[in-house]
Amino acid sequence: VSFSGHMISHGFSTAGLILCTIIEIHCFNAKFDLYTSAFIKTKPIFPTIGRPVRCCSVTPVSWQKLKNLNFTPPFRKRFNSFLILNSLGGRNKAENLQEIEGLKVQLLGAIHKFKDMQARDGKISIDFGVSGGELNAKTRAPRNLAEGRGFYAISDDVGRAADEVYKAIDVLESVNPTPNPTEYFGTSEGDRCPLNGPWKLLFTTAADASFSPNSTRGDAQASNVVDAVRGRITNIIEFSPGKDGKPRTVDQLKVVLKATAESSTKVSFRFKYVKVRLSRVFGIFLSGKHLTLTIPVPGPFLTRILCLLRRVEAPPKAFFDVVYLDSHLRIHRTGEGNVFVQGRPDWVEQNQRKQLV
Repeated sequence: VSFSGHMISHGFSTAGLILCTIIEIHCFNAKFDLYTSAFIKTKPIFPTIGRPVRCCSVTPVSWQKLKNLNFTPPFRKRFNSFLILNSLGGRNKAENLQEIEGLKVQLLGAIHKFKDMQARDGKISIDFGVSGGELNAKTRAPRNLAEGRGFYAISDDVGRAADEVYKAIDVLESVNPTPNPTEYFGTSEGDRCPLNGPWKLLFTTAADASFSPNSTRGDAQASNVVDAVRGRITNIIEFSPGKDGKPRTVDQLKVVLKATAESSTKVSFRFKYVKVRLSRVFGIFLSGKHLTLTIPVPGPFLTRILCLLRRVEAPPKAFFDVVYLDSHLRIHRTGEGNVFVQGRPDWVEQNQRKQLV
């Protein structure tokens, strides 16, 4: 696969329908199938290997056939990225933007299908804490629902639909139009930061942001607001009414985080406090009013002390990397490998009317 990655980064240069060759290569007494440009001459293909490379057979193959081959996941991701970047090469800015908009529509379509499959076959049931499957038992970090059998634990259709979402994310990641999404973050000019403002969650693999009606905590809609001036992120969870149509006892959570830009794409954060909004107290409804409790979250030092006393590992430093960002869509990955797809609320509502989300 590393050889194949080398060929993709250095071998291809021509857009359109290019005839390629499948070259069987014997190297280190192992056999590799490498997909490389027909324009490569007889010069050494891998001059840095230091071992002789012998070509055994050559077969012409079209791009379409290559796209349908069963690559390993790392090679598939690089190959998909290459196809998109190559298709964008030579076009003007307007054409590139149109192409990217098309890729965004594909992602929304994949998410829509994923949600349809969940509505038909069910969601992974998640409740609070380690026992509820929200947190990893060892690290106490949010569990990644894509690990293990992932969404295939629900059904093959849900699993395959999730795979299509991952593929669409990988492709968009390769054409990210915003190289410095954390610019101005945490400064007096934070309102100019591309991350600043409200975002609505469309898809995630993180258990702590996943909700289902067949769990104790119930279904919910998650969103967040980035205050790039103050360096603060507020995650908002709005719980859906119960089966009786009445508001749940806890009908909203606001989790406030202190965030810091670590690099042009990386944001670290720590929990400050949680605001719990109650619709009833001791079983008595508050008649449209609410009672809000503010619960401080232990700081990093106190957390390490508590973990030491309990003889468990302290959770790793929380962060996310922004892998795609434009004025409407944001995709980031966390330290646990969880992926989040979020959109601006007005853009999400517009696409919901088109039944794309």
